[in-house]
Amino acid sequence: MNQQWELYCDGELVAYIHQESFGQPWFYGKLIWLDRFLSLQELFRAAKDFIDAEDFDSQASQAVFEAINQYKLSLKYVSDGAQFDEILLVIDGDDAEWRI
Repeated sequence: MNQQWELYCDGELVAYIHQESFGQPWFYGKLIWLDRFLSLQELFRAAKDFIDAEDFDSQASQAVFEAINQYKLSLKYVSDGAQFDEILLVIDGDDAEWRI
């Protein structure tokens, strides 16, 4: 299974994701970074640290999650063009996990 997704930030293509597996309700894949996405890298790194520490309610974690939400991220499934604006995305290096 190697299906293609595109990640958009405020309507601009910022990354490609090659889906490698699926385990209800999560999708798993490899992220291919585009230059525009590099500015978000630190936010996702910080978010992953909070997730790993199970810190979802502190002021610092909330600030990071809210900052990511302000970017209006969306995913597009390339094969049929379906667009998903309500997503949960976790990025760890070039590994991506998401729910739609």
